[in-house]
Amino acid sequence: MFKQIALSILVIALMLNITFSQNPSSYKFTTDDGLPHQTIFKVFQASNGYVWFATGLGVSRYDGYKFENFAKYDNLSSNIIIDIFEDKTNTLWFVGEDKTLSYFKNNRFYKYKYNAIVKSKIIEKYPNKVRILDKNSVCYYFDNKKAITINSAGKIEKKLCSYEEHWENIKTKDAIYYWNKNKIIRETNSIAKTNFTLNYNISALEINVNRDIIIGSESGGLKIYKKGNLNAEPQILLSKERVTSILVDKEDGTWVSTNSSGVFYFPMLYVESYNNLSSSNFKLKTAIINDNEIITMYCNGVIKFNYSDSTEERLIKLPDSCATQGLYYNETNKSTIALTRESIFSIDKNFKIKKVFSLEQKYNSIYDVRDKKISIDENGNYWIADHTKLVCFNNNSKIKEIDLLELKSKIYTFCIGDKDILLGTETGLWKYINDSLYYLGEKNNLYKEEITSIQYNDQFVVFGTLYSGIIVSMKDTVYQLKMNNGLLSNSINSIDLKDNTLWVSSNSGVSKIYLDMPFNSDEIENYTKTSGLISNKIQKTIIKDSIVYVISNKGINSFNFVSNTINKNKPILIIKDIIAAKGAKISQNNYHLKHNRSSFVVDYIGINFKSMSGVKYFYKLEGLDNRWQKTNNTKISYPSLPHGNYVLRIEAESTSGVFSDTINIYIEVDKPFWLSWVFRLIVILSILIISYTFFSVRSKIKLRKNKIKRIIDSLQYQALNKQMNPHFIFNSLNSIHNYILQNDVKNSSKYLNKFSMLIRMVLDNSQHQLVSIKKETEAIGIYMELESNRFKDRFVFNIDIKDEVDIYLYKIPPLIIQPFVENAIWHGLMNQDKYFDGKVKVSFSLENKRIICKVIDNGVGRKKAGILNNEKQKNNSLGIKITTRRKELINALNNSDISIKYIDLHDKSNQPIGTEVIINFPIFI
Repeated sequence: MFKQIALSILVIALMLNITFSQNPSSYKFTTDDGLPHQTIFKVFQASNGYVWFATGLGVSRYDGYKFENFAKYDNLSSNIIIDIFEDKTNTLWFVGEDKTLSYFKNNRFYKYKYNAIVKSKIIEKYPNKVRILDKNSVCYYFDNKKAITINSAGKIEKKLCSYEEHWENIKTKDAIYYWNKNKIIRETNSIAKTNFTLNYNISALEINVNRDIIIGSESGGLKIYKKGNLNAEPQILLSKERVTSILVDKEDGTWVSTNSSGVFYFPMLYVESYNNLSSSNFKLKTAIINDNEIITMYCNGVIKFNYSDSTEERLIKLPDSCATQGLYYNETNKSTIALTRESIFSIDKNFKIKKVFSLEQKYNSIYDVRDKKISIDENGNYWIADHTKLVCFNNNSKIKEIDLLELKSKIYTFCIGDKDILLGTETGLWKYINDSLYYLGEKNNLYKEEITSIQYNDQFVVFGTLYSGIIVSMKDTVYQLKMNNGLLSNSINSIDLKDNTLWVSSNSGVSKIYLDMPFNSDEIENYTKTSGLISNKIQKTIIKDSIVYVISNKGINSFNFVSNTINKNKPILIIKDIIAAKGAKISQNNYHLKHNRSSFVVDYIGINFKSMSGVKYFYKLEGLDNRWQKTNNTKISYPSLPHGNYVLRIEAESTSGVFSDTINIYIEVDKPFWLSWVFRLIVILSILIISYTFFSVRSKIKLRKNKIKRIIDSLQYQALNKQMNPHFIFNSLNSIHNYILQNDVKNSSKYLNKFSMLIRMVLDNSQHQLVSIKKETEAIGIYMELESNRFKDRFVFNIDIKDEVDIYLYKIPPLIIQPFVENAIWHGLMNQDKYFDGKVKVSFSLENKRIICKVIDNGVGRKKAGILNNEKQKNNSLGIKITTRRKELINALNNSDISIKYIDLHDKSNQPIGTEVIINFPIFI
């Protein structure tokens, strides 16, 4: 019982009649898409390409990407705008509900300066049209053929006017149409007039490039009179919508504004749609067109529809457990062929189904594949192929079988000719002739492409490929068409050749190509969703007379390709804004930038409503990179440009492959100052001046150094004389003489050796500006030893050198320490009691990367020594002065800072107990 009920429900469902919708495809824009209000009073296209909408809440500007909305706070005269028009200066005017005006110029809104006059003199009269006359005079027209004009000085003038002035009108190439309420007057070029009276009042009227008259009814609906035949029955669209205005834009797209439902956009009114099942779970697989019938195939079965009188359609499931695979038309017996994986069915005009034959079990392994291909030859025989065999059937019997194992590749398509068979495969094109297979890829490399479809006529053989576009063979010439020639895609689903016109189906739309040699890319027309197609995934096209049927996965489109032509207007490329760095000098499209402020941003838009946001952009900056760059972005940014001259070129390409005019922007970036000839001259002069100054100063320094050196040499000689004073030499020689008289050969020899060694060392050291600490301390040691012997060992001495002082590496000026040692002995120690134990200590240490030399004695101190003023003291004081002067000159010559410090030593009772001299040297190496 349950099975019977389920079967009954299934039969009812399969026999269900469904009304077919046959209307142009359209887009609907509402507040959800960005419009400020659902009530649209006027839709208008400005000369620069933007589409403007007068709404119940200000105005909106649309560029195919987004809506920009403006209201009273943007300086509109009213928030309710009822009309838009453009004057001869391309200034846009907006009419408020209260008849006040505002206008848009230089990207800003301004209020009409005589709006107060409008409010006080005109608002109560309810004009039906407002226009700008010459010299910015505003004219308000009224239904009673009267008009009020406000001139540029604000003066009001009244006049009567003819219907040509106060009726709305549209001009075409061969006629002018005037309309008011329910009347239309058509004036041809011969001044002949034809009057039409309609049974409804007109709210809007437009005429497209195919001369269709499109009329909006105040009571509701959009009526289309084909080819301008106002006496014929119109096609009716939007029957429930109150149409307020109509715009046929520059691309022949139709915009319809409504009282409460936003705006409708029809890319192509003449493209009709058959998409009755688009909302169901059925997915259209393929279709064929016979006489007045459209037969479509879905996974569940086959639907038949009479499109001439819109009669019923029925969904009938084929009596086969396998899903349908393909539909074909047999011209011989005028029947439709439906193919499944197990059988071939014939469907006659009365939609009766008959199984032509079943595929035999022995062929199941051959034909049980999802991509079976079928072809019908001129005798009505059926050919079926896969990658192993090609079999011909008729009357449920096999006629011929061809072994295709040699191909070793999948077959996409095949074409039966008079004497041969062409096979499109994964490896390219093969030909079967005279019982043999030939690979044509060896003849031409283009035939090595994966071929998915084949069409031919007396002039051409055309191949569609899987990834490489179209291959056209014409006599001995073979050429290829790809996306760079204007095709929408290089992956071809199918092709249809009618005379010399080729229709190419792909997953990106349909391309119509006029085959000719040499090929001209302007001969390609592309159709996509933005052209009015239901879907871009096109399976195939079918040509019947002058009608092309486009079969997609979502339904069928059709249009007359002979009487209707696609509008291939160029995209309108607009520079919205150019942001140059501060300080740029601008003159039209010329930009002069400073080198340190060379950033540059261009904001642009390509207006092409059939492409919507699918417009592509190409740009190049000549002078930096001469290659064209492709982008979908509407901004180009250069954060920093090197100095030089550039030309930024920008183009827009529509989805139909049409390019806009090129916009050229000229950019000049200044050279940095250091690369200018002025800077170079300054540098050269500076180098000359600096060089002169350098050599001049250097010469002076050299002269000064030589002078200082001579003074030092003189002082050093004086120091040598002072150090080796006659008194010291006489005493030393007298000491040697006494040793000799006492017959003390050993001490006299020793003393003489030390004395001669000192003399030799002093003479040797005095030849140099710097000597090692080692040499200087050896001379000081010998000097103190001789003096100790001469004064009968009345004092002891000590030289202490710290480990961190490298006595071989570090150097000091010669003969600079000896005067302080001599001063310590003669004035400090020799003024003490002769039984006093005198001490002299010379030490060297390293502190803060400087050499510190200390001379310490335990003599009477500087104060008492100063009192004991004798000739000896005078001589030694002179030696100290010479040493001090030497120090100053050495510092000046070597840019050093040798310093000398004296410290008086005292005991706890503040009695003098000696003197400490600290000599601070920089490190000389």
